[in-house]
Order: sequence, then C-alpha cells, then structure tokens
Amino acid sequence: MILEKIKNINLSIKMVLGIVFLILVILWCVSIHDLDPCLDNTTPKLDKNFQPHSLGIDVSHYQGDINWSTVELSGINFAYVKATGGETYKDPKFDKNWYLLRTTKVHRGAYHFFFAHDNPKTQAEHFIKTIGELREYDLPPMLDIEVSDHKSYKIVEERALIWLQEVEKGTKRIPIIYTNSSFGSEVLTQEKFSRYPLWIAEYGKEIKEIPSPWKHSGWTIWQHSMKGKINGINGHVDLNRFYSDSGKLLRFIEESHTESITIRP
Repeated sequence: MILEKIKNINLSIKMVLGIVFLILVILWCVSIHDLDPCLDNTTPKLDKNFQPHSLGIDVSHYQGDINWSTVELSGINFAYVKATGGETYKDPKFDKNWYLLRTTKVHRGAYHFFFAHDNPKTQAEHFIKTIGELREYDLPPMLDIEVSDHKSYKIVEERALIWLQEVEKGTKRIPIIYTNSSFGSEVLTQEKFSRYPLWIAEYGKEIKEIPSPWKHSGWTIWQHSMKGKINGINGHVDLNRFYSDSGKLLRFIEESHTESITIRP
C-alpha cells in the first residue's frame, strides 16, 4: 500500500513537471514568434528570407525609457535610434539611447526623418552635428524618407540625393535609405539611389514590390512589423530583419565605410 502511494506520488510529480515543461516550451515559442513571426512555415517568398538573419529594432522617444541591457538579452542584434528630423528637430531621447547602446553589444545606428520642404544641406548638417563622430562598428546613417511634403517627385529625389551625398561626405559612411514599397516605387526611381542600401517597410509575410533602383540588389533590411513586443521596452516597437546573419552584418558595416577598414567580431 505504501509503495503504491509512493508510485502514485511519483507519477503525479512527473505529470506536473511535464505540464510545466510544456508551458515553458509554449512561452519560449511565443517569445520567439514575437521577435520574428517568419520562423513558422509561412515563410516570405523572397529568396533572401531563406537565409539566417539578424534581428533589429528602430526606436524614438515614443518608446520612452528603454532598458538596453534587457533588449540585448532578448536576442536583438542591431538598433536604429531617431536622431533628427528636418532642419532643427532633435529627438529628446536620442542622447540617452545613443549613449546607453554603447554599453551593450547591440550594433547602433542613427536615423534622420527627411522633410522635402526643408533645405537638404541644412538637414544633413543638423544630423551630422547631432550624432557626432561614428565609431567604426556603428551602423551607417539612415535616411527615413516617406513623405513628399507636397513637393514634386523630382524635387524630392534631388533633395534626398543632396542629403545622402552630404552625409556620406561628412561621416565617410554610405547611408542607407528607409522607405515603404508604395512611396519608394512611385517617388524614388532614379538609378542613383541604388548606391544606397534599401531598408524596406512592408508589414506582413511578403514584400510585394521592390522599388526599381533596387530590383537587382534587393532589400538589405526589412521592417516587417510595427507591433513587436521586446523585453526592456514598454509598448510596441518596430521589428526588422537584416537579410543575413551577424557575420554578414559586420561585413555590411565594413562596406559602408568609404575608407577601407577591417572590423573584428
């Protein structure tokens, strides 16, 4: 009788442990899916999505105070933070985010929101002054261009190219362009833009259209969600994926330098 009771107790313990293990597995899968919903069988159709990839986020003051050490532990490889917009705006959280990212192994990058009605050289100077000197393993600057400000598409293109050229000259780094499929395909049509890697915003499991300057090279970073949940950040955050693994991410940073360097992992 005693032995039978002991066996029953052992069986109950095993069942409880099994249930706990199953719950932990489910929670782990859910957390991974939040980071990257494309790890399930509904893989996007573009070839680059079948390669291993690095995970990233982009933030601004809308995310409030961020615990970057916790973000790092969540599996995030890179992060872009908003620095400036137009000729005079500076994100109130930029200095704090920019500094704290230095204390982690998360690769950091800064971006500028472009207004076509403002002077592009003044915007570039404002951005360069705000971010200061980049470290060799910082990500290249990013130009966020998604509104025309009622300017002709020709003027938008001309002024965007001026900003890109000025920032490249001032930072000795080749900037990256962020835009969405529809705006990019309609407005950013000059082949000159192909010099600058494409960060495409397209929410869902498939990128439907690549703007013409990048038809051959494809996208480099894909913002696939704006409702991500990451430990260390309150509320939603944009989720991004670099087209390949962390080794290629370092190579991408190296190649963004206009003067040859070698970055050691």
